[in-house]
Amino acid sequence: MRLPSKKTSSKRGSGSFETKNAAVRIVFPTVLLELAPSRIDGVGVRAAAGIRRGQRVAPGIHEADYRRLVLWDGFSQYEPAVQAKVLAFCVGTPQGFIPPDKLDFNALSIDWYFNHSCQANLGFDDSGDFVARRVIAAGEELTYDYGLAESNPGFRMDCRCGSETCRRVITGDDWKKPEFRAANLPWMLPRLRREPKVSFLLEPHARRARQVRRALSHPYR
Repeated sequence: MRLPSKKTSSKRGSGSFETKNAAVRIVFPTVLLELAPSRIDGVGVRAAAGIRRGQRVAPGIHEADYRRLVLWDGFSQYEPAVQAKVLAFCVGTPQGFIPPDKLDFNALSIDWYFNHSCQANLGFDDSGDFVARRVIAAGEELTYDYGLAESNPGFRMDCRCGSETCRRVITGDDWKKPEFRAANLPWMLPRLRREPKVSFLLEPHARRARQVRRALSHPYR
């Protein structure tokens, strides 16, 4: 690749820069997401532009992420601030939870701030990425139903989404319920689309997960 010469000139925020040979245009992806105050819970994410049904919105949870689970067994050894972040942000399983990249809660990407709604506008595609379940207008808050991803049997959260279909309480067992699966199966994480009887859940880890949740109240994620 030819590097810019010393005569290169540029402007902050410009879409191009000049070299002595040619102008190179830099194309930025469309801005889809932005942090904003949420009527559901504190801070959330809203659409910065219109989004079509089925459009990929953000990276999600992939099969490889399950291979780097942090087990619940060591949870009590973490600093209180880390414990609070785990409970507030991380998707859980009976065995453990999916941590952020490099275990760094100081560098969470914007999609970690998606709030829950029982009438959500996001789901997961076959790769585990976030996609739009319907047409979404600019300015709408982006949400997903935590039951599409959460499988920790000790998980329990009082819901404040305010939707007409609000379940009031969200649990780590919602994904197994026939009525929930009937309404949401195409939008669930691929791993949870399997029938519960052949799932990856392990009872010893499930008991440990319930113990952790009983010991610590869960903030609204």
